[in-house]
Amino acid sequence: MKHRPEAAPSEALVIEASRVSPPSDQGREIRATLRDKRWSLREGAARILPKERVATCGFRTKTGSVDIRHGDHGASVGGLHTCGSVWHCPVCAVKVAERRRADVEELMTAAMQAKHHAFSGALTMPHHRFQTAEVLRTAISLAFQKLQAGAPWLRMKQGANFVGWVRALEVTHGRNGWHPHIHLVAMFAAGTPIEKIEAFGVLLFERWSRIIASMGFGECNPEVWQWEPLRNAVEAGDYLVKWGADRELTYAHMKIAKGGGRSPWQLLEDAMNGDRQAAALFREYALAFKGARQLTYSRGFREVYGLREALDDVEAASCDEVEERNPVIATLTRKTWHALRSRRLVPALLRAVEACPAWETIRDFLKRWGIVPDGQDGSPPRPGGVCGVPDGGGVEVAGSSGRPARNPDTTGGSQSGNDRPD
Repeated sequence: MKHRPEAAPSEALVIEASRVSPPSDQGREIRATLRDKRWSLREGAARILPKERVATCGFRTKTGSVDIRHGDHGASVGGLHTCGSVWHCPVCAVKVAERRRADVEELMTAAMQAKHHAFSGALTMPHHRFQTAEVLRTAISLAFQKLQAGAPWLRMKQGANFVGWVRALEVTHGRNGWHPHIHLVAMFAAGTPIEKIEAFGVLLFERWSRIIASMGFGECNPEVWQWEPLRNAVEAGDYLVKWGADRELTYAHMKIAKGGGRSPWQLLEDAMNGDRQAAALFREYALAFKGARQLTYSRGFREVYGLREALDDVEAASCDEVEERNPVIATLTRKTWHALRSRRLVPALLRAVEACPAWETIRDFLKRWGIVPDGQDGSPPRPGGVCGVPDGGGVEVAGSSGRPARNPDTTGGSQSGNDRPD
């Protein structure tokens, strides 16, 4: 069993400051580039999975209009239906990952205040390239259920003053086929001797290995098992939300799985570049993991620290408190929005708004691309408003309060035949 030499296992979790701060100019460009990529990948996923919810994610409006907002972290679109799938949709996956990170850090901060100890480990299983994603996903989920059943498990928990854990499911694909694994962060009560926690880790691996072998998948390799202390709440959040969407689609580098493997988002990107095998693999993965829970807490774990229940994936994907506080630059009617969306102009519009967050920017952008609203003119902003005087329907203008001036749901001109009805 391997340990990180620089860790301090005798210390409880320590506090680190929040990482939420306005990005630099370079940071804004990176965020915009990765946002463009996420939108593009979502379109690719929609083509591969036309019958899944991702096919209409970010297209349908909730109320017949959408808000274009701008704040410290850039421009965004509000008022859209989202699919909430962490497995199918790169856009929703990033939103859920960031929400999940905040939830985990909230829990770990509470645990730190209680002077509890956190340890992490990853449970894997032998696999080969002839096993399907569905077989392996079902097997690892069943094995985890068996791990937590019976008197031996109760004795293990009691012997180490086990409080609870958070579990996250991940999968990659490589030379030996699909590689599912479970990341864990487990918490132990204050004052528990580190030796007992380390012994728990040994028993945990041995029990897991026996279960996997009994299911006919062979022996797990003890050389890859690591049971390591986590030093702070941020580290715990990073550990559990460090794969897939988080590192690949929120940061500027791609995660490459060990042994030359690929994450699902890399498969999707390769599929969009013409790799038919990658497209088939992404479809297989998407159907196998549909409905699976990516991140879960042991029963009553959050309640131990007096925390509310975590949001589900759909709620997490549609809940962005930072974006919702940003002022509205303009409100686009349904058909104007569809004209932009069907012509794949939304990322370019958001970049334009970030360069100059004003109504005139949106008005000029629509004109430049031949999208001419054909309804009533929008109401002018209140004195001191952030936007200029409108000259087209289909776009309504925000006043100084950040609230859009409303007009009837008018229609946008230049609409592609690919537009989908709400």
